[in-house]
Amino acid sequence: MSAPRWPHPSQRPAPRGARTNTPSDDVGTLPLPRATQAAVQAAGGVAGCSNLSLALNRLVDTWKPTFDGEEPGRRVTFLHACQRIAGQPRSQQLLADYRQRHETVLASYDIAPWLCRWVDARLTRRLVIGLGIAHPLEVNLTLHRIGGFPYIPGSSVKGATRAVAEDDNGVSSEVVRTAFGGRPEDPAGEQGGLVFFDALPKMFELALEVMTPHQGPYYADAGGSGKVPPADWHGPTPILFLAVEPGAVFTFAVATRQRWSRDRDLEGAVGWLRTALADGLGGKRSAGYGAFEVMP
Repeated sequence: MSAPRWPHPSQRPAPRGARTNTPSDDVGTLPLPRATQAAVQAAGGVAGCSNLSLALNRLVDTWKPTFDGEEPGRRVTFLHACQRIAGQPRSQQLLADYRQRHETVLASYDIAPWLCRWVDARLTRRLVIGLGIAHPLEVNLTLHRIGGFPYIPGSSVKGATRAVAEDDNGVSSEVVRTAFGGRPEDPAGEQGGLVFFDALPKMFELALEVMTPHQGPYYADAGGSGKVPPADWHGPTPILFLAVEPGAVFTFAVATRQRWSRDRDLEGAVGWLRTALADGLGGKRSAGYGAFEVMP
């Protein structure tokens, strides 16, 4: 016996005496509890939300009540609404508050026995990071869970900087291991002498970006029958997603622990970081995304 198929919350009968809320056309049919639908509607729809992370990951309204597909044009409408959130005064104030807190933390790491250096870098090409994070629209963007703004995790900055250090012919593997610690696959983990922080933006704008896979049936059959070869006659499938516009300024920071040789070697680590920024961070770097220029 097949399991019963429960209707969408908006299709279930309301309890006796309960108030019902019907979403307006500009809000769409949200797969959310009625009280949440009403709150979103009262705020003016998705664009009225002041937290981009909440809107992009929790208020997706591109699905039909039966969850059997996307309504035409709803993806574009939804992503345009998310774009407008970044320009809200409340969103900008929240970013400013977090940046002030971040700068205080960095200053606390610039006191003995620690030493901290930070650089500001301007994005010269669009940034896409977190593409593989699960999302109803297939493509995501790394956003601060509470602040809602895009950021670059310190783990990503550390990994890119380590790759530059490992490619430096004048640096031994022992120096790299002491600076960055052991690799995850090493049997005995070792903490490195360098600490990398999340990179937060000073300002940013979002752009609507597109990727167009051309062999959809081939990728859909991956791991299946193997009878669907990649072919030129397969129809392209445009996929829209959000990216950070060029011109955004991010603050990158690295600190050294007491056991690390501080002044000279920390400047070397900053040099690796500068090279990593020029090479690019995030996804689709081979296509030119994610390149930065360090500001004086």
